[in-house]
Amino acid sequence: MVNNYILKKKSLSDYQVLKEPGTYIVKVSTCSKLYLKDDYPRYIVNLKVATNEGFEKCLKIMGNKEEISFFKVSDYFLSGVIWEKQIENESDLPVKNEEVVANFDYVDQDLKCVSISLLPREKLNKFQLDNICQSRKLLKNLLNGKN
Repeated sequence: MVNNYILKKKSLSDYQVLKEPGTYIVKVSTCSKLYLKDDYPRYIVNLKVATNEGFEKCLKIMGNKEEISFFKVSDYFLSGVIWEKQIENESDLPVKNEEVVANFDYVDQDLKCVSISLLPREKLNKFQLDNICQSRKLLKNLLNGKN
């Protein structure tokens, strides 16, 4: 849950300032478990984004403290949702600091995240011992002057 996280003042430099509606690549702070309290199953995605006003309110609450429970200031940061149907399984959900594409627009005169899209993840090649051994043998032969 969000109330278990500590927000450090120095980590605010990792957050982005939202000034106007648009589509932006932003970083994820946290992603909740599946929300099932109504007929719209979804994951709540807390973003490392706030408006200038949100940052000002957060800093006012923090005062001289260097850290605070994120729960106390979470309302000043933006969040969005990933619908259950958007993903195949929970391993597709974004993790902390992963980038997503977020669309922001005015909702009732406030800037809000109206949609989130996941970016494709790069896949690494699997380790193949034979290829490594061949490369080492080739390198050893080159260093020893053998062709």
